[in-house]
Amino acid sequence: MAKRLALTFRTPEGRSRTLYLPDPKDSLDSSEVHQLMDAMIGSFVPSDYQKDRAAVIDTEVNVFFDLIQ
Repeated sequence: MAKRLALTFRTPEGRSRTLYLPDPKDSLDSSEVHQLMDAMIGSFVPSDYQKDRAAVIDTEVNVFFDLIQ
């Protein structure tokens, strides 16, 4: 099962941008995520965006076929 950290930012007008970071550490806590998102605003995310949501997403991949390797 793969995990991703989804970080969603939103403008006052309602536009949103979500960044996905692969393999977040299991010990990640809310304060670390707040600090990370604060650091991203103005560098990876435009400065008019604000923190909106953060979540760890677990995904399970069921491969039907993989012909080209």
